[in-house]
Amino acid sequence: LWTLLAWTATSNVLNFDPISLFESGTYGESSDLLVFVEKGKSLGRSPFDKTLRTLDSPGGGLKRNRDLVIASCRGCEFYDSLMDRWQLKEDDLPVAFLFPRHSEFSADGKFRLNLVGVATPLDHLVEFVQRFDAGQLRPWVRGPPAPEHDDGLVKEVVGSTFLQEVVDPDMDILVMLYAPFCGFSKKLQPIFEELGRKFAGNALFKLARIDTTQNELPPSRWVGSVEHSRVPRIYLFPKGKKTSPEVYPPEAERTSGALIAWLKERIAPEVLLGTQSEAAYVELDEESSECGPRSALAIK
Repeated sequence: LWTLLAWTATSNVLNFDPISLFESGTYGESSDLLVFVEKGKSLGRSPFDKTLRTLDSPGGGLKRNRDLVIASCRGCEFYDSLMDRWQLKEDDLPVAFLFPRHSEFSADGKFRLNLVGVATPLDHLVEFVQRFDAGQLRPWVRGPPAPEHDDGLVKEVVGSTFLQEVVDPDMDILVMLYAPFCGFSKKLQPIFEELGRKFAGNALFKLARIDTTQNELPPSRWVGSVEHSRVPRIYLFPKGKKTSPEVYPPEAERTSGALIAWLKERIAPEVLLGTQSEAAYVELDEESSECGPRSALAIK
C-alpha cells in the first residue's frame, strides 16, 4: 500500500507522492500525470533534471490543451513500492509513465515510455505526450513476460500481449479468465483444452486464456466491459466487435458440448467448419461454480 508523505516541488517538477498525485479531484478532468522513474539517490543530481524542467517550461516544445503535472521518483520514499507495483526492474530505468486524468485505472489506460539508452530524452518525452494527445499510443498493461515457448492448443496470453493476441487478430477468439489456485478454474482447464483440440488448425477461430492473479486486462476503451473479479469466466471476442465481448453465462453448464452449442449460436458455420461432429461430453463431479474476489487476486 502507498503510505502518505507530503510532496515538495523542485522547480515545477514534483516529488512523486501517489496519495496526492493520483487524486483526480485535486487537478480536475483536464489534467494528466507524467511520472519519471530513475535510479539514484533522492538528494543527488541527475542529468534528467534539466530535461524535466525544460519539458515543464513554456519553451519546452510541448503544446497541448490539457494540463500536464510532472513528477519524478529518483530514490524517493516510494521507490521500492513503486518498483513492485509497476513490476519494474532497475534495468528498466529510466522510464516514464503517463496517467490520463491522474488515474491508474482510466478507461483510456496508462502509457509507458522506455528511456534506457535514449540520448535525447526531451525529444522522446515531447513526442510521447503528443502521440498520446493524438490517440496514437497503445496502453501499457501490467503482467509478467510472455511465455517463451507456447505451442499449446490454448494460447497463454499476458497483460502485455492481450491486445496483440486477442484484439488485433481479425477472427473470433474465445478467452478464459482463470486463477491457478481456484478449484473451479482447475476443473475448467481440461474442458477448455478439449475445445482447443477440436479447433486445432482453424485459421478463423482460436482459444486463449489469461491468469488474472498475475495480469491486468487492457482498459475498457480497448476490450469493452470484462468482469474479472470472479473466475473462471469465459468471453467470446467476436471478429469486428472486440469492444463488445459476450460472456458465457456463469451459471451455464461447463462442458465442451455446452460451450460448442453456445458458440454455434454466435459464430458463422463456416468459421466452425470441421468442428460439427458430436463433442465429447465431459462431466464435472459438481455443479459448475466460480471463485470470488477474495481468491481472484487480480492486480488492483
